[in-house]
Amino acid sequence: MIRRAVKADLEKVLQLNTQFVPKVSKIDLAWLEKYLIEADVFAVDVEGDDFRGYIIGMLPDCDYGSENFKWFKARYSDFLYIDRIAIAQKAQSQGVGQALYRHVENAFKGRVSALACEVNITPPNPQSLRFHHWLGFEEVGQQDTKGGTIRVSMLLKKI
Repeated sequence: MIRRAVKADLEKVLQLNTQFVPKVSKIDLAWLEKYLIEADVFAVDVEGDDFRGYIIGMLPDCDYGSENFKWFKARYSDFLYIDRIAIAQKAQSQGVGQALYRHVENAFKGRVSALACEVNITPPNPQSLRFHHWLGFEEVGQQDTKGGTIRVSMLLKKI
């Protein structure tokens, strides 16, 4: 079941996020509490007591300081930026990531023309890159972030 995240989910989101650093950037509980309110998408996938994954996204008018978000904002005006998605190890290859993206696409189709995100090239994240290309995302640029320690592929998918 995919639903809007609630405060009680944040500890599980934080634990899952921490497992995947540096594939996703490090965050803390205060960050999650802020974007629980401000993000345009903050959805979780749960099955009973099993927390399977989450997705967080923002529209261009969101007050968000991410280098990658700003990169898209400087080049595009009509998109939903997927800041992060993470799927629990035990739920990977079960369609959870695809279901979360489909949920977002259904919610925003007709409201925005594209989904935007980035995937690490350095350090490499080939599984995520393959997954996003399989979903129909195309590279529209690359960017060095975090003082040159991370290089990302900037991806866009028209919806």
